[in-house]
Amino acid sequence: MSFASDFQNLLASEFRRRFKAYLLVESPKEVYIGDQRIAFDIYLERPNKIVIIEVELRREAPLHNVAKTLLWASKNTGIKYINLIQAFDRVSYYSNVPSLNLQLASFLGELGKLFLKDKRNFTYQQLLLDIPQEFYSRSTQPLSKIKSLAINTCDQIGLLGVL
Repeated sequence: MSFASDFQNLLASEFRRRFKAYLLVESPKEVYIGDQRIAFDIYLERPNKIVIIEVELRREAPLHNVAKTLLWASKNTGIKYINLIQAFDRVSYYSNVPSLNLQLASFLGELGKLFLKDKRNFTYQQLLLDIPQEFYSRSTQPLSKIKSLAINTCDQIGLLGVL
């Protein structure tokens, strides 16, 4: 497995262990918008509340991830609270100046709050992760190091106050 999938799976496992109020924790979680299938990196659900975590380790599709979540949230009728957290690798997205993608994702998330305000309470937050760059360059990393990073990330997300 790759670092990204190991990290995502260990992070979801840590959420399952800590947050028992969530009846469903899946990674990845596939959902449908009409006949189109989309996937969220990590999906936590309890009655009337969903937390979606998108882990952005490389410059791939942060805007797409916000947009697909907003589209799905606009079609989903049964949930009152939806929280989207995008966890960005600081080195990939935020060296000395925030990348345009990070700024646009934040802007789109803020627009989403306004767009969905009559239907549900939508929150968007960003989290910057400090991922050692050697995790990307080596073909394998000890799972203990990746688990430690997942535990630290779970701690940081817990401090955001949306769980």
